Amino acid sequence: MSVKTNSRADVGVLGNEVHHGAHFGLAGGVRASAYLLMLLTPEDLWIIKRMSDIGSKLTGYPAISIFHDFKYHPKEVITGTQDWVYEHLGALFWTVEIWAPNKEAGITDYDWIHWYRDHPPEDDIKLLKWSDEVCGGNAHVDWYPFQHPDLGAVELGGWDRMNYWRNPPAHLREREAARFPAWLNQIALTLPKLELLFTKAESLGNGQWRVQMAVGNAGYLPSYVTKRALERKTARPCMFEIELPEGAQLRMGTPRMEGPQLEGHAPANSLQAFLPSKNITGDRALNEWIVEAPAGSVLNLTAHAARAGTVRASITLQF
Repeated sequence: MSVKTNSRADVGVLGNEVHHGAHFGLAGGVRASAYLLMLLTPEDLWIIKRMSDIGSKLTGYPAISIFHDFKYHPKEVITGTQDWVYEHLGALFWTVEIWAPNKEAGITDYDWIHWYRDHPPEDDIKLLKWSDEVCGGNAHVDWYPFQHPDLGAVELGGWDRMNYWRNPPAHLREREAARFPAWLNQIALTLPKLELLFTKAESLGNGQWRVQMAVGNAGYLPSYVTKRALERKTARPCMFEIELPEGAQLRMGTPRMEGPQLEGHAPANSLQAFLPSKNITGDRALNEWIVEAPAGSVLNLTAHAARAGTVRASITLQF
């Protein structure tokens, strides 16, 4: 039975907003990202490299560049979903090629693509040994005669590509799949997360109140996730909304107000950096309204960021 798939797993999806993407294919034993490193916004490249390094430690799969290290032909570049997700949605993307029988057979330091075009015969001997010792001799079938109804006498045999090359053999599939959940969870845990810091209502006299709502990003990544999302204007900033009871009026502000993008807790620099961060409180935002309403009125406040979630609070006007 084959488990060959060509599906995409989008992790970190909130509504119609995609934060990260991971495409799982088979045959390769690598994780590839960044279709053209030199065109990535530097801050996005730094994050991709940081998260790819974590993935290498958790999965045992090396992280490589699609543009530099994973070409089917030197003059061709693999494009597709990974380009579109980053360029048009401003989301991070990895392509995971599961399973590498040549690596399992003890072959090292080989080119991910061109090994399949040409390699030394010693590698074939290692693979045959692997087939015999690990796969019960089933990965490579000895050639045998076969009477074909149309072609007549032929021989069948060779490598079972579908069950041992394109897919891990049945007894190794769970082991291979088990490499990835910890890394995918780690990616999900980097997502921005909006949290409520406080709400406050202060009497100004004459039935007027200063109402404040403060929120912060508790996530590792900023609310926009990537700089490319800012450039493409695909990530909406933090929005603040206030719902008034009957008879109340706004004297300053509007029912829906636009706030800033919120930075995350991913360090922009090390502690030894020469210059301090310019956005020490860039992960926080404060919005303010002036409301005219009698004491005892209940106001409903909402803050939401397209890629960081929504927080809600109710506040009662009281002295």
